Order: sequence, then structure tokens, then C-alpha cells
Amino acid sequence: MTRLAAPKRVVRLDGPRSTPSAVIRELPRARWVHFDTHGFFEDAGVKSALSPDANPLDQFRVEGMAGIARTPLVLSGLLLGAPDQPTRDGEESSELLTAEAVAGLSLPDLDLAVLSACDTGLGTVVVGEGVFGLQRAFHLAGARSVLATLWEVPSDATETLIAEFYTNLWQKKLSTIEALRQAQLTLLKDRRRLDRSTVTAPKGVDALSSAARGEPRLPTRRWAGFVLSGDWR
Repeated sequence: MTRLAAPKRVVRLDGPRSTPSAVIRELPRARWVHFDTHGFFEDAGVKSALSPDANPLDQFRVEGMAGIARTPLVLSGLLLGAPDQPTRDGEESSELLTAEAVAGLSLPDLDLAVLSACDTGLGTVVVGEGVFGLQRAFHLAGARSVLATLWEVPSDATETLIAEFYTNLWQKKLSTIEALRQAQLTLLKDRRRLDRSTVTAPKGVDALSSAARGEPRLPTRRWAGFVLSGDWR
């Protein structure tokens, strides 16, 4: 993605350098931000203080406060650091950036946040308030547009789609929504674009190309997961 951003100044926070403190320090200076990492979402059994409960005292008696989160925004976020690199004790080397931490920032100069991970457009539904999650957190902080996902997106299709999206946005000067639309149409209509990709899908996940399966077009779930919210221009 760095190549596509040229000649713009790019700050890369890879591996151990991508700590929550480093991301929080750099975010207010950014016009565009791209997260290519894992998202996290708490178990559905964990309730927030805003979630309705027919018998709230029952949960306190059984679980105590451990089962209650003060806000839905602490129930989702991003996994930073080096989540795929185990440490000496066998644990994953990673830290969490919660949606609550993002919502507390001031990001008036952020034009676009791309959350290139699975399920980043999802969150906790609160009656009368809507969905609380990463997408909402970035908007609360001031981001004009957020590109997020509604389900688990395959890595090979995602990398191809995002490369097309940035090419459309920065080189062809299309609007944000049109850049996404054209990128999705490219994958939908030209399955060879994905078939030519050098990205290898995880073992057992979308291992066969659409051509190998004899499908005339790329399956919807492989290209339609990304959605744009906020200012579409």
C-alpha cells in the first residue's frame, strides 16, 4: 500500500512498533489511516451498562461486575503489536486498541479510516442508540469516512480489492464511494484479477479460485463485505 500512496508521506507502524500508544500519537496527524490487522470482539455473554436486561440483578448475583462493561465501546477494537508472533512464553505479542480509546481522540483532519480486518463494521446494538463499535468510534473522533467490513473477508480478495480502491482514489482521483464501487466491480466482473494475485489464501479458506470452481463471477461474500460510512465524496 505504501507504493500506492506515493508521493504522500507515509508513517508505517509494523509489528512491535504498532503499539496503542504509538497509534494514538500518530492518528491526530493523519489524513488517511489504514489498519491491516485483526479485530477483537468480546463474547456475546458480556453485557454493557447500556444493554437492556430483563433481570439485571440475576447477572450481578451470578457473575458480579466481571460480566458488565461500562460502555459498549470497550467490547470491540483492534489487535496491535505482533499478533502472529509468539513471545518466549508462547503467548501472542499483542496489545488492544479499544473503540473507546479511539472515540476519545480528536481527529478532525482524518479524511478516511480503512479498517481492513474481519467484522470491523459490527458492534454492540443498544436500543435507542444504534451500533457501538469501531466504525462509530472513528466517526465520534471526527473521521469523515470509515471503510469497514460486515463479515469475515478472505485475505486474497481483500488485498486485491484494497489495492484497486487506493488506485482509484489516489491515482484516478475518484470519489471515495466511486473508488470502492469500481474496485468491487473489478473483482466481481474480472475474476482473473484475483486469480493473477500473488496473495495466497489461508489453507482451507477460499483455496480454489472462482475459475477453478467454474463460477462465472466472483462470489458475493468475497468482494461485497466492505461498506463505506460517513462522507462518501
